[in-house]
Amino acid sequence: MFSLFLNGNICFAVTPSGGLEATGAAVFGANKAPFAYADSNAVSNPVLAVINKAVKIILGLIGAITFVLFVYSGFLWMTAHGNDTQVKKAQTIMSQATLGLIVVLLSYALVSFVIVNLGYSV
Repeated sequence: MFSLFLNGNICFAVTPSGGLEATGAAVFGANKAPFAYADSNAVSNPVLAVINKAVKIILGLIGAITFVLFVYSGFLWMTAHGNDTQVKKAQTIMSQATLGLIVVLLSYALVSFVIVNLGYSV
């Protein structure tokens, strides 16, 4: 759902005949809409291809680490048996893992946005 807001080439308008048409080329006079994302498999630069693959692997690892931290903090919380310090520790781990995941995803989105707008396809 969130990606629908980031994808600039989902833009339709009603034509005078009553049909829908994409407005990217009609409005901007180009062959593609200005924020149109390229095919995810097509990378124009071999260096960017290596970086892109490395970033995707790192993001996968970060997702796995976040999942493990959530399971660990949930286990700590469920086995706390009323121990407030253990509950606080579990809450801290969970909130820090969530914050770290948000920071990583937002930085990836920002870098991808900048690279695409520089003219490279990621």
